[in-house]
Amino acid sequence: MHARTNPFECPVCAGPAKIAHHLEDGYQKGMSFDVFHCQYCGLSYTDHVGSSAKLYDLIYRYGCRVPGYDRYHRYAETVRNVQDPLKYLADSEESYWAVARYLHSRHRTGKKKPRVIDLGCGLGYLTYALVQNGFDAIGLDISPEAVDSARNRFGEFYFCETLDSFLRRSKQPYDTILCIQMIEHIADAPSFLSGILSSLPQDGEILIATPNKSFYPPGTVWFTDLPPVHLYWYTEAAMSALADRLNCHIAFTDFSDFNSEHNVTISSLSPRYFKTPSPFFDKNCNLIALLPKESLCCRLQRRSVRELHALTHLCGLQPLGRNGIRHLGSRGRDICAVLSKSH
Repeated sequence: MHARTNPFECPVCAGPAKIAHHLEDGYQKGMSFDVFHCQYCGLSYTDHVGSSAKLYDLIYRYGCRVPGYDRYHRYAETVRNVQDPLKYLADSEESYWAVARYLHSRHRTGKKKPRVIDLGCGLGYLTYALVQNGFDAIGLDISPEAVDSARNRFGEFYFCETLDSFLRRSKQPYDTILCIQMIEHIADAPSFLSGILSSLPQDGEILIATPNKSFYPPGTVWFTDLPPVHLYWYTEAAMSALADRLNCHIAFTDFSDFNSEHNVTISSLSPRYFKTPSPFFDKNCNLIALLPKESLCCRLQRRSVRELHALTHLCGLQPLGRNGIRHLGSRGRDICAVLSKSH
C-alpha cells in the first residue's frame, strides 16, 4: 500500500475532499486509515491505496467463516444443486438479479446472446450460472486459488490471467464485461475502466455492481468492507462523475421490481447497520471471534417510534412486523450500472 499524492482531491471528480473519519483498525487490526469524503460527488475513499496479498490469502483461507464472504462459498456449494442456477442467484441478491435482467434484455434486443466475461469471477458460481443459462461466458481472476477452485467445481470455463492477456489471444471479441463487486477494490478505477472500454467493440458494454453509499442516511461514515479490502464507497453521483470522466454513457438499474418482490428477512440483515464494521483479523492473522448476529429489525425495535420512522424513511425501508423489512423504490443497496461507449 502507498499514500495518495493528494488525498484532498477526489480521485473520481477532482472535487475538494475532507477527512470524514479516522479508522483505528482496518480489515485487520493494526491497519489504520483516514476516510475522505468528496464534497462534490459524495465518494468516500481511503488515504492509502493498494491491497495486501497476504490479507486476501487469509480471506480465501477462512472464507466460509468470514462474514460477507461466507455467502460466496455458500453459493459455490449450492448453485449446482438447483434447476435454474441464474434464477437462484437472482433471487438471492439484487446485483445478480440485475445481471440476469440486463443479459436477458440485451439478448432480446440483439440477434444472439452476448458473449460475456465475468471479470474477477472469484469462486466461479456466477460464470457457471450464465453458462447453464445458455450464455457464452468465461470467468477471469488473477487468484490461482480461486481459479483452481472454480475449475474443480464447474469445469474449464475459467482462466487465471488479466483481461488484456486473455483478449490478446481470444479469436472473437466479447461484447459484455461484468465487474461485480470489483471496482471498490481497484486503486485506479478510471484507468481500469478506460482500458476495458477501449478493448470492447463499439456496441460493447460494462455492467458494474458496487456497494451503494447513496442507499444509507447522510453522515454514514463507512458501511462497507474495511480497507484495504474496499478502498472506495461509491455514491450514484460518483458513478455518474466516473462516466463523465470516461466520456461514456451510464444507465442505472431500477430495482423497483426486485424491491417489490423480495423482503429482507431478519436473518439476512447486517448486524452492523449504520455502524462502521469491526476488523475480522487480529494482528497475528487469526480470525476474530465475532459476536452473535443481531438484525436491523432488532436494532430498530429498540428505538423510539419517531426514530424508527425517520431511519426507515431515509433508507427507503418498510418495516414488516417480525417478518423482516422491505426496501422501497428504485434504489438498491448496490449500485448496478451499465457503461457504454458514447455514440
